[in-house]
Amino acid sequence: MQKSKRRRGNSKTFYNVPFFLAAFWISASTVIEQRGHVLRTAANEWNLGMGERCVLAGQAVWFYAAKVLWPVKLAFMYPLWRVQADLLSSWLPLAVLSDWS
Repeated sequence: MQKSKRRRGNSKTFYNVPFFLAAFWISASTVIEQRGHVLRTAANEWNLGMGERCVLAGQAVWFYAAKVLWPVKLAFMYPLWRVQADLLSSWLPLAVLSDWS
C-alpha cells in the first residue's frame, strides 16, 4: 500500500486567513463607529419600544416585498415611517405576516 502524502490541513486555507482578518477588522470598526454616531446624536428613531419595533418589522417586510414585486420609485434612502403602535391598523401587516407563517 502506498502512503498518502496529503498534508493534514489544506494549504489554501492559509491564504484565506488575511482576508477573514481584514473583514473582521473592517466590520468591527464599522460597528464601533455607528454605535458612537447613534450615541452622539441621541436620535429618537432608536428609542422605540417593543410594540413599535414589532409594528415596524411588519411594515418593513411588506414594504420591501412590494418593492421586489413592483419596483417603482426606488430610492437609496426612503423617508422615515411614522410608527404608531396604539393604532389597530398598524398591527395588520404583522398580523397577516404571522398568520401566513
